[in-house]
Amino acid sequence: MHTLVIGKYSCQIRPVRRTDILKIFEIEKRVFGDDKFDIILLRDLVQQSIQFVILEEETSGEMLGFCITMQINPQDLRGSNHHSAPQLPTTHIVNIAIDMPYQHHGLGKFLLQYCLDEMKKLGYQKVQLEVNTANWQAISLYKQFGFQQGEFLANYYRSGANAYRMEKLLQEN
Repeated sequence: MHTLVIGKYSCQIRPVRRTDILKIFEIEKRVFGDDKFDIILLRDLVQQSIQFVILEEETSGEMLGFCITMQINPQDLRGSNHHSAPQLPTTHIVNIAIDMPYQHHGLGKFLLQYCLDEMKKLGYQKVQLEVNTANWQAISLYKQFGFQQGEFLANYYRSGANAYRMEKLLQEN
């Protein structure tokens, strides 16, 4: 396990367990409201993801957040603006969330950096994600990590909210 003290939290990152799904769903409801993933999708993601990790407080075991990443198949990229460039091994951050009471303490930065480092270790060269256009704090965080704002996605979320697709190169060729 990866442990680090961040502010007043002694945190560790561990793989998701099936028994975590209800807690993850509760975090989803608090953080994303109407745009939360449903519990069936979360169960499916446990099996389909490259990486589905939990950030928890080491001593109490309290779940602070989570991150889910999946591989993007090259054929999924053909419809995008990148059809003429050679396809790099690409991963997608499906979801990253820090529970509401634990936000603004550096935990999101820690979790994002951990996930990016793991994707590099697995040989991925590019990462993508989508972010609500109204979520300026998340957009700012991703830009701090070198993500470039890309395609505008109208009505992307269930609520009708718009999104930006953002990308980052992880490794040079």
